[in-house]
Amino acid sequence: MLPINPSQIPKIYADALRLQNAGKLQDAVKQYSIILQANPRIAEVHYQLGRLFLGADQPGKAVDHLGIAADLKPAEPAIWDAYGDAVAELSEDAEITQCLTRAKAAGLPPQIMTQLQDKLNPRKAKSKAAIGTASRKEIEALVALMNAGKFDKAEATAQSLRKKHPKVALIADILANAQVRLGKTDDARASFKKAIALDPTYAEAHNNYGRLLLELGEVDDALRETRTALRLLPGLALAHHNLGAILARKGEHSEAVKRFRKADQLRPNSAETLRMMGNALSRVKEYFEAEKALRAAVEIDPDDAESHVLLGQAQAAIGQEGRAKESFQKALSLAPNSSAVNHRMALYLQTMGDFDAAEAYFRKAIELDPENGENYRVMVASYKLTMDDPLIQQMIDRFNDPETTISNRRQLGFALSKVMEDNKRYDEVFKYLHTANALMREEFPYDIASRENEVSAVMSFFEKIDLPSQSIEGATDFAPIFVTGMPRSGTTLVEQIISSHSQVSGAGEVGFAARAAQTLIFNARAQGKSFGDLPPTEIANLGRDYEAYMRQNLPDAPRITDKSIQTYTFMGLIKLALPRSRMIVVRRDPRDNLLSIYRNMFVEGTHLYSYNLSDLGTYYKLFVRLLEFWQERIPDWFHIVEYEDLVADTEAESRKLIAACGLDWEDQCLAFHKNSRRVDTLSVYQVRQPIYSSSLKAWQRYEEELGELFEALE
Repeated sequence: MLPINPSQIPKIYADALRLQNAGKLQDAVKQYSIILQANPRIAEVHYQLGRLFLGADQPGKAVDHLGIAADLKPAEPAIWDAYGDAVAELSEDAEITQCLTRAKAAGLPPQIMTQLQDKLNPRKAKSKAAIGTASRKEIEALVALMNAGKFDKAEATAQSLRKKHPKVALIADILANAQVRLGKTDDARASFKKAIALDPTYAEAHNNYGRLLLELGEVDDALRETRTALRLLPGLALAHHNLGAILARKGEHSEAVKRFRKADQLRPNSAETLRMMGNALSRVKEYFEAEKALRAAVEIDPDDAESHVLLGQAQAAIGQEGRAKESFQKALSLAPNSSAVNHRMALYLQTMGDFDAAEAYFRKAIELDPENGENYRVMVASYKLTMDDPLIQQMIDRFNDPETTISNRRQLGFALSKVMEDNKRYDEVFKYLHTANALMREEFPYDIASRENEVSAVMSFFEKIDLPSQSIEGATDFAPIFVTGMPRSGTTLVEQIISSHSQVSGAGEVGFAARAAQTLIFNARAQGKSFGDLPPTEIANLGRDYEAYMRQNLPDAPRITDKSIQTYTFMGLIKLALPRSRMIVVRRDPRDNLLSIYRNMFVEGTHLYSYNLSDLGTYYKLFVRLLEFWQERIPDWFHIVEYEDLVADTEAESRKLIAACGLDWEDQCLAFHKNSRRVDTLSVYQVRQPIYSSSLKAWQRYEEELGELFEALE
């Protein structure tokens, strides 16, 4: 896009404001971004973006823009008011300190400064609940009933008190909580609404209502109520915990970790908070921190089977196999008839290559919870059931049952499509597959324009830079081997070949470097900067932080592989930060590659483009566009493996691959399927087998079903 003329800015700003007021937020963001590309120092634009992101429950982005607005127009009270709201909602110590430092430097009037300090000081924040006309004795007796677990009596007492004191929000809130415990969700919803109507500033009522909404699966409404609670009472530990649970449900695990940490800081020694924080840390592959949090959780509550299971998963991820096995066995001893515990034990055994033992646990998990579609899907991903297996008819019946939940039905859809393909009933595969993907897209909407914008932003960031001429002083000599490419393209196979070398340990999909590079680039862009404005120390620190992280995870490994899918997006920056690293990019026939993606369900909240054939085709073209961009600028910085060539001539291509990694050849690299390392990907079964060619040209069986994909690829 050509730069805009400054005289166009007022009209574009007016259009953006109109779109914002009409609720067309994405369109408004695009218009504001056009202005900032032309002039990043317009306070009003940053202010409006801050308000927009705050209203859209994205306080992190709101803080970024409102902080810039405050720097540009420090005397504007409205900016400080919105900035304070965003920082209070975000509740991160560093942002609170920065906001107050900016405010002092701006010389704000004492009244505004005091209001801001009170808003940002959680220790001064008090609950606004009041007992009103009720007596303290009445409230204490009601709370005692709740604490004693006498919820029937608490409900009756609260209803009696509501008639006596109809304007006391606190009583309505306690009534709602009793009704939640009794399973009376409709009554509880009405009682929470009444409490909030009586006192809209009652933070605990908003938070408690948000927790109920989360339990009911109304995630966006739960998020709104919990955010409101935090604006009213930034120091409410339960609201930070609740927000962490909501963000984890949405797949935003990094943000969830921050919330759980804040909750733990405000209310230490909560086993539930530590357990959920440990789980979120594992989701972002911070396994050492996860193990620490989960160890603390089981010390506080040693009888919680789920904490032991999660601890076992974290221990397995950091190579503590003996301890991991003990943790799983402890969980089974505590809850032998828990479907979830048996399922997790099966997954653990599967990642270790013990498929026979894993199958027994999968089947027990299904027996204990036959309605849970995930049990079937994860099992059949690694096992081929014959049509006479009673599980198949069981799956079909549940898939067709109108009482089956949407979540379970989509899981069953992916499972049945795999079963039908395994049994060569190709005409039945897409009957289940299209339904499963449509249900995923319904649950997790995605706009492919977001990826188009990201790719364009990365390319423009490096557009005028001669990367090979750059030299970063102080860069580490740490030399990881990155394996990257589209999901389901063969990256796991390639990593398994490399990690079969005696000098290499496979770390799996780490994601640290890609996330750090993404943050560095987009934070710079938000301030109107390009690559040339990046201090070399920040790039060097990226590499050193990555080295510290990997040495913590694999302290004794001479070399490591990192199979992080998104590395290719930020390849130029990562290579500068780690100049001795090797980059391996895997490519596969897009028709087979994208079909393989479409017929698999990924971790909820990830790879959201994968559930629509048209978006898949567009996403692949963006992958090619980025790869061509890097080939133009840094062709010697990475080696491309064509999956089909690797299958056709495994030894010759493997020798090229090992050489590209800077390693001497070892014959054991051809026996990769005997590598006993833990593998935790969708390809867990395939990498334990010799290379096979049956997956080549699989798309030809489904040509009629894939028309939308082929059209998008043109």
